Amino acid sequence: MDYLDFSTFKALGFSQLEETFNELLPKAARQLDGLTMGFYKRKHDFEGELKSEQDALRFRAEAFQIALGLTIEFMDETGITNTIELANENTPNVTIGRTHVDATNQAKALVSSAQGYVVPDEAVRQIAPYGLLYRGI
Repeated sequence: MDYLDFSTFKALGFSQLEETFNELLPKAARQLDGLTMGFYKRKHDFEGELKSEQDALRFRAEAFQIALGLTIEFMDETGITNTIELANENTPNVTIGRTHVDATNQAKALVSSAQGYVVPDEAVRQIAPYGLLYRGI
């Protein structure tokens, strides 16, 4: 299922090329589907929500599209498309005597609340208010 087409991606204000978009869309969608526990893939009608008369449903689907665009943008700018690449990002730690320098990996810091998925915090903040991260019973 395609949650986002290139024309909508551009209308949301993203600047990546269509080739980059096409390459990263399935990877970004896989990450968001994992983070949301397949909310749209298994449980809800994404297309129906986008066209819904109910603002809450439409806003939720639109927020998901924005989060997907932000994830594509993050993947393009950092070159990180999966958790292995994120974990392997060079984070040098140096200890000389009693002095310890721990260089912060900025890419890791940007995905701190994504629970192990390559989804930037900015994207998580887009979908969280709509219940897409709910883990209850």
